Amino acid sequence: NNSMNTPQATVISSFIVTAGIMGGIISATSPTKNYAKVDFDGGYSKIGIISNADNDFLNPVLKNIDFKFDYVLSSETAKFYKPDRRIFSIFLKENNLQGEDCWYVGDKEYDDVLGSSSVGMKPFLINRSVYNEIMEKNEYVSISNLIQLDKLIKNKI
Repeated sequence: NNSMNTPQATVISSFIVTAGIMGGIISATSPTKNYAKVDFDGGYSKIGIISNADNDFLNPVLKNIDFKFDYVLSSETAKFYKPDRRIFSIFLKENNLQGEDCWYVGDKEYDDVLGSSSVGMKPFLINRSVYNEIMEKNEYVSISNLIQLDKLIKNKI
């Protein structure tokens, strides 16, 4: 069971929400301790973004927040768009990770859930049309907001 240190996860979720970024990756393992953003039972994780936005849009957005993501991959750089499994595979290969070691959070069932699950990541779908609801489905976990990840992390989902 991998679990995240709750205060750090809440801070990271808050940065993402504040920036208006709708999704990203939280990996459960990392080859080095240089990525000490979130503590998973004594290991460390990487926090990354895979986006269908182009670099001209994505890079200025990321520069305006006070948080440095460990990994950012735009569809422009990858030459693939979500849900193409190849954009997710690039992240896994470049970070020496397995899909089952990663959570992927996004707000589009087709792009984010389908794409991330195709490489074995655990998908979380943000459904902002419901209030404060966490629903576990076969393919993914549906949440109303990123702060709810904190509850799931505490419960070691």
